[in-house]
Amino acid sequence: AVAAGARILWMQSGIVNEEAAAYAQERGLTVVMNRCIKVDYALLVGR
Repeated sequence: AVAAGARILWMQSGIVNEEAAAYAQERGLTVVMNRCIKVDYALLVGR
């Protein structure tokens, strides 16, 4: 993600890598880890 010029590193549900997260954060990326957009959306809209 860093080499590609990304601004956010997204690690899907079940993916946890603290070393990668720290590396990305040290280089200015926003890190989202162990999250699923579909699940989070359902929680927000109550479905």
